[in-house]
Amino acid sequence: NTVIMPFTKFYEIGSSISEAAGVAEKTHSKKLSTMFQNMRRSERETQHLIDDLLKQAAKMNRPETLFHKKPKKESIERLQKKTIECMGKHKGVCESVSQQQKAYLETDMPMVLTQMQSIEEMRVTSFRKQILNYGKIIENFSDGYIKAARDIESLGRVIHKDEDIENFVSNCARNKELQLPDVQNKLTKTPEELAGDVATLSGKDVFNSSLVEIMETQKKTHPELKVPSIIIALTEAIERLGGFQVEGIFRVPASVRDLEQLKDVMRKGDYKVKEGTSPHVPACLLKDFLRKLRDSLILDAHYEKCVDLSKAGEMIEAKAFEGILSSLPAVNRAVITHLVSMSTRIAEPQNLRLNKMTISNLAMVFSPSLLRNPSTDPLQMIQNIKHEVRFVDLLFHHLAGRRPSAATKTAETQKSHSAVMV
Repeated sequence: NTVIMPFTKFYEIGSSISEAAGVAEKTHSKKLSTMFQNMRRSERETQHLIDDLLKQAAKMNRPETLFHKKPKKESIERLQKKTIECMGKHKGVCESVSQQQKAYLETDMPMVLTQMQSIEEMRVTSFRKQILNYGKIIENFSDGYIKAARDIESLGRVIHKDEDIENFVSNCARNKELQLPDVQNKLTKTPEELAGDVATLSGKDVFNSSLVEIMETQKKTHPELKVPSIIIALTEAIERLGGFQVEGIFRVPASVRDLEQLKDVMRKGDYKVKEGTSPHVPACLLKDFLRKLRDSLILDAHYEKCVDLSKAGEMIEAKAFEGILSSLPAVNRAVITHLVSMSTRIAEPQNLRLNKMTISNLAMVFSPSLLRNPSTDPLQMIQNIKHEVRFVDLLFHHLAGRRPSAATKTAETQKSHSAVMV
């Protein structure tokens, strides 16, 4: 009394479900495929802009000739803005493709596969019943038919829909041709790296620039800051890494390799300093940054006056300091004030007993950044070093609201010739 679905009916139902499943699979696959094609096109267009921007930036640093005209600064800025906007859009495209692929794998295709599974289960079940039924029918015939019936029955009993479906799914999972590609942003640069490379290629290296240029550049991102953001980042890193309590901070040299690695990162606009970095690295990089500024913090026009004040007497009047400071650009005054504030905290009693760095020690370290002898006479340059150090020492104490002791002044002046070059 076994009821067997006729093959014609089975194929009618199966074909209907299979056709619907096929349409659904093609629709979802086509949508995802189209998104992948758009992503690849976006990637090519964005990478082309990146390459073109870097080429144009490199031309900025080449001398003009009859056959080579430098691109205009405004053109570079417009191209950079367009490129970074395009990079942002491309990132959005990658995220959309990733979301669609996730939906395809977790929602769309499971639905299609469920329908296909129902067809397969129906086919296997019907086929098994048909086989077993034929076996029963031919049992009533001759011995040859009985043997055939037993063979057919054995064949029917080894057909199991669950195992067959599991094998099918397992084989599909191992088939590399059915695996979808990874969705990843394959651009050669991040926006931060691109900005750093453009700055370097066009001669805007933050480690070989002027305070005016640096402040003009950072107006867009940090309009509220009074000093370059790199100075703040390095100062905060020194303190966060325990540098205020490390002996010889700003005096002990850092690993050259670590210093160059951090410098390369910051040159690209990334001012983060990783945890575990020696505090001597950001400290030495801050010194390097200040010393490589195109102009000293106290401009050359005031150099002679500063040295003369140092030579004139034991102390320098407050109004003399204020007169010089008031004539400096606002950013120069702000940087000097920042350095003094940092030095004051480093020289606090609880830190001083560990780091052994007094305000006078720190003034000596920063002296070459505040005053640079415009003369090219080697003898005069050597003779003036002690006066430069003394002026900066007294200036730091003035701004810190402290008066250097006689013992400190004498000891630090004796060390100036050797320590100032650290």
